[in-house]
Amino acid sequence: MRLRRPHGLISPNGFDYEAWQLERNIRATGYVRNPQSARRIDAFVVRFQYAGQRVREAVRDRIANALPAAQYAGALSTLAIGDQRAITPAQWQVFTRSGVNHLMSIKETVYT
Repeated sequence: MRLRRPHGLISPNGFDYEAWQLERNIRATGYVRNPQSARRIDAFVVRFQYAGQRVREAVRDRIANALPAAQYAGALSTLAIGDQRAITPAQWQVFTRSGVNHLMSIKETVYT
């Protein structure tokens, strides 16, 4: 197997491919040389630099478990740890129309 860390060029007001991969929990890209003999060894690699991501994941899971049916759980998760994935398009529309969408974006850029 050949793996590489996520890498992407970033330009002002452009798409950030590296952040997009990290938001989707993609920690490496690559290919398998011999797919017939491939097997997964471990789901998580223990490294110091991943500790912050593990804490964010734990906080996100606790919010989701504590507020499973709450409509505002996604916004709370975004404000707490910068994870925007749980905000629905309808909620983004409300945030944009009310002028608070920049709060969600500011939080996200701080944590990624």
